[in-house]
Amino acid sequence: MCASGRGRDASFSCIGLATSLRFLKRRVGGVEQSVSSSAWVHDWGKANDHFQDLLSNRLKEQGIRHETLSMVLLSLLSPWVFHKSCNLPQWAVKGVFFSVGLHHLKCQSLKKRSKERTKVSVFAGHKDFHEIMTMGSERFGLAPPPKVEDISYSLVRGELTKILETLESELEDLRFSDRERMLMACLKVGLMNADLAGSALPRNTERPEDWLHRKLNIRLSRKKLEKIVEEKLSGHPLREFQKDVACANTKTVLAEAGCGSGKTIAAYLWAAGYADELRLFFCYPTTGTASEGFSGYLHDPDFEAILVHSRSDVDYRLLENMPARGSEERELIESRLEAMETWPIPAVVCTAHTVFGLFETERRGILCMAFSYQSRLCLRRNSCIQRKALFLPFDFSQDVPQFSCSSDDGYSSCGATNGHRGGV
Repeated sequence: MCASGRGRDASFSCIGLATSLRFLKRRVGGVEQSVSSSAWVHDWGKANDHFQDLLSNRLKEQGIRHETLSMVLLSLLSPWVFHKSCNLPQWAVKGVFFSVGLHHLKCQSLKKRSKERTKVSVFAGHKDFHEIMTMGSERFGLAPPPKVEDISYSLVRGELTKILETLESELEDLRFSDRERMLMACLKVGLMNADLAGSALPRNTERPEDWLHRKLNIRLSRKKLEKIVEEKLSGHPLREFQKDVACANTKTVLAEAGCGSGKTIAAYLWAAGYADELRLFFCYPTTGTASEGFSGYLHDPDFEAILVHSRSDVDYRLLENMPARGSEERELIESRLEAMETWPIPAVVCTAHTVFGLFETERRGILCMAFSYQSRLCLRRNSCIQRKALFLPFDFSQDVPQFSCSSDDGYSSCGATNGHRGGV
């Protein structure tokens, strides 16, 4: 345990990413503080002998995961952490519990006993743990931290099981609206992105907050996207439906037309109208069509672009017409920051599952959130994507106003739909 130096940066640089949820912060009180609180407490549970011995190779298997112990400690200290003066709504307080317990997308069954140890010792009385508590109390304006001693829990007598069952029953007794549930899920997504930033970025020499601010604010430009369209048109005039898509001023556009009619060009024109403010997320139904669309439209653009799908590494190496990796992508690979692959790059071409992963609690989709919430989403639909799944981004956009999307039979753009067959 270390609460100073780089350890301090790792603990609180992730809090800086709470600003990436500014799309909700304008409309929903408590979002920034909730994500920041989650970032502060989510790794408290690592202060235990199983985890520390695992790091030093004195233990092969933990008897209990650290996020479970983080929830236990948060439950123990919640009267202090969530003092009534913090003014957080109930959904936000419980959202912190959900975020902390599920930020690794794993739920542990305590029925499976450790083969090596029968108890776990939590170092709540350690000076480093007290320093972490003090850092949070100063940041959030809390009272001085309460005095806490080390705690031991039996893994045989079911002590932790009883604590977690009590906590679960308290959470189940509460009733949240659909919107509050969505906001709670967003808190978890925010924490997972923050955890990635806090864990990975301190390895770099640049201050994590500066890196995040600089990279997450990279944008395209209207002229650069229009240049791509001009090159693809090769002097041919735009079709009427392409002009309609380009001029559409709603968040949602649905274009239905046959293959080869120019829906992709229309989608780029639609995205160009907002390129000075947003990024571009271009989704295809399969890895093959994604690679083809990437090489066909973004072979040599005047901006950074990246191809993201399960076999993109193979396509980069083997397909003759594929462009070279951009400098930002190479920098991420060299810095071992591949998990942040979409964060500093203003144009992403991927399969639709990358976007739907956000709604399916899939890690890669969740870690794209820092990028996708501030993007224009162009979604290429075919029979591989069910209609019900197609409209998930539309529903999401109702509570996330910056999330916009366009679709061709669709290209889908989130907001009020204005569509008819054969056009827009």
